[in-house]
Amino acid sequence: MIDRFFTWFVQHRRWTMLLLAAATIAAIAGILQLRTDDRVRDLLKSDSGDYPRLQEFIASFGGDDNECLIVLEAEEILSAPRIVRLQRFVEDLKRLDGVESV
Repeated sequence: MIDRFFTWFVQHRRWTMLLLAAATIAAIAGILQLRTDDRVRDLLKSDSGDYPRLQEFIASFGGDDNECLIVLEAEEILSAPRIVRLQRFVEDLKRLDGVESV
């Protein structure tokens, strides 16, 4: 059956080219309609209740879509060993190229 399929394409080259041209035009038209939304606050949108707090924060302090937000969850996050690890993490982030502030 696959042989008949390919044989038809070889025997009907003009139709094959026309079909490929139509598919290419449709793909290009689809690509031109694509839009990306890379705003951080839209990525964080959820029903958890944290999103309204984020909106309040942005309203109070302003927002910048070039920021990176890191969320840490742990038991006893303010324990001495965890604070030391956080300080090391902050220092490592400061040394990265392109990082303006931490």
